Amino acid sequence: MTASDPAQLGYAAHVDRVIVTHDRDFLAMANSGEAHAGIAYCHSKSRTVGEIVAALKLIYECLTPDNMQNRIEYL
Repeated sequence: MTASDPAQLGYAAHVDRVIVTHDRDFLAMANSGEAHAGIAYCHSKSRTVGEIVAALKLIYECLTPDNMQNRIEYL
């Protein structure tokens, strides 16, 4: 059994981890004011795995955990 989207977002916030997803439901939750540790969103099949990894590496190198709080980064 998998956890619901709200449960995953809540757990990630609790352990201060950014969610990496292509699920638009996370964008809707964030835009509704749900607190989170950050969301890295990539439209499904718009990037290769290598491009996603490179974008995530750039986010890691440029943004602190505090910068990512309640922020959405579009890959």
